[in-house]
Amino acid sequence: AAVAKNSLPPDIRAQTVALGGQVDAAWRTIQDDARLQNLPPKLDAAIATAKQAYFGTVRANHKLIVDALSAGQSSGAAGVQWIDGRNDFLAPLLNVANTAFDLTADHASTNAAEARRDFLIAVLVMAFFIGFGVFAVRLVDRRVVRPMAVITGAVRAVMEDQIVPALDQ
Repeated sequence: AAVAKNSLPPDIRAQTVALGGQVDAAWRTIQDDARLQNLPPKLDAAIATAKQAYFGTVRANHKLIVDALSAGQSSGAAGVQWIDGRNDFLAPLLNVANTAFDLTADHASTNAAEARRDFLIAVLVMAFFIGFGVFAVRLVDRRVVRPMAVITGAVRAVMEDQIVPALDQ
């Protein structure tokens, strides 16, 4: 509306400048994070494209429009382009978010697959050791406990035979 009227009221200019400052602050945060971290190449490319397309061209045209309208002048070709635009200028910014979401989903999917694999390995190892434990218990039962029971029974029988004749005398 301001471009069509070639007029920008001071309160709207103040709001526009404030919103621009908020956008710039958020963008600086993204750039700082990108600079301080080792980001995937796709995300680096999306950030570079947004920086060039939006902050290089769109924000510069926006500033020209706001300054011209604030001074009571025509916004010129930048204003005509702004009115004719289909908000395609937001696509690079949205692409940064979409790329980050896609990369996050891929990372989560990879982590989930690794977690499933690790869980399966843990279950197999646990099953192996349970089987080994059952085998060890059965082996000890057959090789140690049963022979000890037979020996104990034999010793008891011998003792009973020796005690009974001694009582008879």
